[in-house]
Parts: sequence; C-alpha cells; structure tokens
Amino acid sequence: MPQVLRVAGDIKETRPLCRAAAASFAVGLVALRVCWLPGVNCVLGAASIALGAVAAWQILRSRGTKCGLDEAIAGVVLGVVVMGLSLFFMSALVAAWRR
Repeated sequence: MPQVLRVAGDIKETRPLCRAAAASFAVGLVALRVCWLPGVNCVLGAASIALGAVAAWQILRSRGTKCGLDEAIAGVVLGVVVMGLSLFFMSALVAAWRR
C-alpha cells in the first residue's frame, strides 16, 4: 500500500510500503496474541525480529524510495516482548512441573 506524501501545493508523491515491515508487524501481533503457547511464540517472535531487521535494512538502503520504518521497528519490539513473555511462561511451566 503506497503512502501519500504532500509536497509543494497539490503535487502528491507516493512511496511503496516495504512488505517485510508490514509482515514483521503482523507476525509480531499474532505472536503477542498466542504468547502463552510454548514453542509457537518463540518461532513467531524470532520471525518477527528477523523480518523487522530485514525490512529496516531494506528501507534504509532504499534511500527514501520505500517507507515503513516505524512498522519494522514495531515488529522488532513486539518480537522482543514476545520472547520475554515466552521466557516467563516457560519458566512458570517448569516451576509448576517441578512441584
């Protein structure tokens, strides 16, 4: 989906959204939704971090022709949060198993 930018007057310029950034954000949201499932959340969190890093690299290398850096960063942040929650839930599962 292109983003519309306003330049001088009525002239409009569009830049395409980086698909990897949108995918990173979407996968991060899905991972956050299923963060209590052991194993699945680790895979989705790692995928969100990887897609976000690739998207940020692509956007920065495009020299302004692509947009979506904020979605890429949000996907990485969501992936890190999900990995932290994953660690918490796995430790709670191990603690419950030992009792």
